[in-house]
Amino acid sequence: MIERKISKSYLYLTAIILALRASLLPIPALIDTTEGRFAAVAQEMVLRGDWITPYIPLRQGFVPYWAKPPLHIWLTALSLKLFGMHEFSARLPAFVASLATSIMLYLFSKRFFPLLNPFLSVVVMFSAGLFFFISGGSLTDPTLCASITGMMVSFAFFADAKTHRESSKAGILFFVFAALGMLTKGPVSVALSGLSLFLWLLISRKFSLLAKLPWGIGLLAFFTISAPWYIAAEIKTPGFLHYFFINEHIKRYLFSNFGIKYGSGHSYAYGSIWIMAVLAFIPWSVHLLLSAYAFRIKLKEAIVEKNDWGLYLLCWALSAPIFFTFSKHILATYLLPSIPPLSLLTVLAFHYAEDKNRQNLYSKITQVLVALMYFGALIAIGFGIKFGEPFTVTALSVVLIWLSIALIRSQNFQNKETGFASRQIKTVAISTILLYSLVVLNFNHYVSNKRSAKSLLEYVASISRKKRIKIAVLQSHSYGAYFYDDSFLGKKISLFPINGEEIGKGGIRRYMIKRNDVHKVQARHMNRLEFVKNFGKWSLYRLKKEK
Repeated sequence: MIERKISKSYLYLTAIILALRASLLPIPALIDTTEGRFAAVAQEMVLRGDWITPYIPLRQGFVPYWAKPPLHIWLTALSLKLFGMHEFSARLPAFVASLATSIMLYLFSKRFFPLLNPFLSVVVMFSAGLFFFISGGSLTDPTLCASITGMMVSFAFFADAKTHRESSKAGILFFVFAALGMLTKGPVSVALSGLSLFLWLLISRKFSLLAKLPWGIGLLAFFTISAPWYIAAEIKTPGFLHYFFINEHIKRYLFSNFGIKYGSGHSYAYGSIWIMAVLAFIPWSVHLLLSAYAFRIKLKEAIVEKNDWGLYLLCWALSAPIFFTFSKHILATYLLPSIPPLSLLTVLAFHYAEDKNRQNLYSKITQVLVALMYFGALIAIGFGIKFGEPFTVTALSVVLIWLSIALIRSQNFQNKETGFASRQIKTVAISTILLYSLVVLNFNHYVSNKRSAKSLLEYVASISRKKRIKIAVLQSHSYGAYFYDDSFLGKKISLFPINGEEIGKGGIRRYMIKRNDVHKVQARHMNRLEFVKNFGKWSLYRLKKEK
């Protein structure tokens, strides 16, 4: 059993994990296309001073970005304005949103599972692969996850309220978080939380709770917060509402070709989201799947039948994969809202491992996982050396390995009084966080060079004598390049999207293009250019001198 008393060791471990994740925010360079896109859109919002319409760089120049509502873009723009135009600022809002999710998960665990240490669910959540990496990315998903977590936690507090005042506050908060979700990604936030609650209310037969929600003031708060921007956006750029709700939601969910304006869709076979779910929750999905199979009857009794809030977590966790089962256009990041409830369910699974058979199974899984994590850490260091990471990164990686081993072996963390579950969870979490951190550190240069145009711009700035440099961008864009075009080595770089017919015009002599887009440009246009150098998936060309 996990002890009632909160040991300082849990707080220390949580603080170490959060500090380590925050310290990695500046690296690598913003990854195209997703990170670069949101950072560039937020940067353009700051430069234009237009906080209603986000703009995105496309072939025809900057155009209104209708794919997402602006809450996360607002937060990113504010961060860029306050802390400067760099990677840390672009990724900070996602990390802050993840912190908010952690706090709400902590409060939920403390309220509804008092026998559990509430910090453990946060530790599991941050050591889940998807959550660790996405919490430090310039992406909208962490903000959406925080909004949905807020809705689910608020509704639970509302349903469990002991007084009318507590019920009203929690009920209003539910609608406030729903509004924030609408401003982050639109109706998908309401759909996911709505499906979770529908399943729970249906199975537990508690539909009467809906009548007790403060619908009047709640809906007033919802529309007061969310509606003004939607109205302003449609007035400023007519056609937004139709494209956003019809194309980006209904058609995206139902059809393969939904008329996407920005980038390309990600099409997978129906049901692929379940495979993604297993991979997204590594390493904890291994424990959950094996224990669910080996002890399915006891787990059902312990998690679902003994505690109504265990069922609540299960419905919450399954809503995203169920919802996206029949959609082809999916990404693993769509599963992020399921990670918080899965994390608490994992702690519950460990908590109810009371008999020796289950404890032996968990111990064996833990031993294998920890061995794999440290083996992976050594491989990461090897790749870092191969990719040319500086010696300081290698030395730091070795120090982190030593510190993690010392932390696992320390009496403060391995004291038997803390219980079997705590020791197992902390051991796996420490080794997993170590591996993830070393991957970020040792793959920094590789990812920055392969998935970002930053190195190309740095190279051009280093070889150019001019203080103001023009680079033309052919075909599809590197959104991140627009984020980085401000200044390198004291030189201003300006990017100009063009087509093949415009080569040689405007006094531009340098051209960048994605390597897999070269074939899209007619040969007669490419013949006017001379290849210079490859930078990951981008190529740099210069205009040939006329004979």
